[in-house]
Amino acid sequence: MTIPFYNPKIASMAVEYITITGAAAHAGVSRPTVYCWIEDGVIVEGKLLYLPASVFSDIYHINIDDLDHFLDDLGYEYEDEPNSEP
Repeated sequence: MTIPFYNPKIASMAVEYITITGAAAHAGVSRPTVYCWIEDGVIVEGKLLYLPASVFSDIYHINIDDLDHFLDDLGYEYEDEPNSEP
């Protein structure tokens, strides 16, 4: 029998899930747009892309890394972070 080993790198990799509302706020779009991305997809350069999502207790949950990759594939342009310097 093989006993799995403890890997601190894997243990520290937390996966963050957000709701439709959180995804909409993160992307700067409406909730219906996020639902469309999940259910209908978007055609980008001739490819149909869907936003991956999981359903737990009848609520969509979206991995924030998946959302960021999806937005990158759409050509989403991120706003610059506010400058904290005076």
